[in-house]
Amino acid sequence: MMPETQPFVCDDTSRIYLELTEEGLKQAWAESESSASARARWKNYIDRVCTNAILPWLQEEIDPDVAVVREAWGIVSGTKVSIGTAELAIVPSEVIDTREFRVSKEWIDLPSWIADYYLAVQVNLDDGWIELVGYTTHETLKNQGEYDETDRAYCSSEENLVEPILLAVARQVCPQEPTKARVQSLPECSLQEAEDLMQEIGCQSSVVTRLAIPFEKWGAFLENKHWRQQLSRLECNLLGESVTSLSRWLEGVVESGWQLLDNFDSLVGNRELAFRFRDSRSSSASRAKLLGSQLQGGDERVFLTVFITPIGANKNEVELLVLPTPDCLQLPETLEVAILDEDGQVCMQAKSQGRSNCRLKFNCSSGDRFDLQVSWNNFGMTESFVV
Repeated sequence: MMPETQPFVCDDTSRIYLELTEEGLKQAWAESESSASARARWKNYIDRVCTNAILPWLQEEIDPDVAVVREAWGIVSGTKVSIGTAELAIVPSEVIDTREFRVSKEWIDLPSWIADYYLAVQVNLDDGWIELVGYTTHETLKNQGEYDETDRAYCSSEENLVEPILLAVARQVCPQEPTKARVQSLPECSLQEAEDLMQEIGCQSSVVTRLAIPFEKWGAFLENKHWRQQLSRLECNLLGESVTSLSRWLEGVVESGWQLLDNFDSLVGNRELAFRFRDSRSSSASRAKLLGSQLQGGDERVFLTVFITPIGANKNEVELLVLPTPDCLQLPETLEVAILDEDGQVCMQAKSQGRSNCRLKFNCSSGDRFDLQVSWNNFGMTESFVV
């Protein structure tokens, strides 16, 4: 559910300001928690702040049929939403000077990323508002905007932007007006090229920026969902951020922060685990960790246990089981568990509702990445996994 936003009262009726609520900011921060790195998380956070505030305004003022269709995964800033049959890219900026609208080349020249319209948004977190500066079309940015090679961005002056409220008028009065320019298709990224690029990135002391790679190669790489996943995982590793490899468990590896279930005396004899082990296969691997200090200031803590079982060629069954500690018969009433896919979208979730366990089970392929979010009493944490 989107937090409510209220437009500011402003003497200049052509300028639209939307107020940011504390609830909305907290929601955006929680939604960005599964990002691959701190840098990506901040980009995703700003994108979510804007999207959560703007979508209700779009639904009320422009078209009730609005939905998010693409996010930039923290690679560049921006989110693409659908408005009826058209697409709008929301492009935020924290820069105070709004006289220039800059849009990353990815949003203009990648065939699957381009939108009909581009909305410039100024973000002011300190004062708690965003401004909808104005919009333009893909055709205008591509053919009339200035291209800056230094940061691979298309630029337009603020005076060439159209008032956001007129977007509804443009779609009604000129529905057939061309909004998209032709873009050159990119060659498909071969397996060898992608692996070479990943090796090139991995050899650097820090994550190679998008500017260090020729755009034809970079763009073809980003158009492939699988390689975007791989880039996300590599960025985690380069920045020292923890991603747990479940496949390594099958090789007997016990990664930092995890323990064998036998090491937890309090788990021995647990009825839920006894039932789970009765049905487990010899090829399965399992680990556990105690959660709570990150979530709760008191003694209320829970066990997270994870099982992985090969079920075929490059196929695995993953089961996640959250259990109370021995001094508690039930989990916290408000505890929630969610699985997020590589795009940060919730694909499975469960609530404890005071039960003695909270369980999620699913099948996945080798190389898949997912995040597990566990939260209760307004606190939460995320564990990242790769199969």
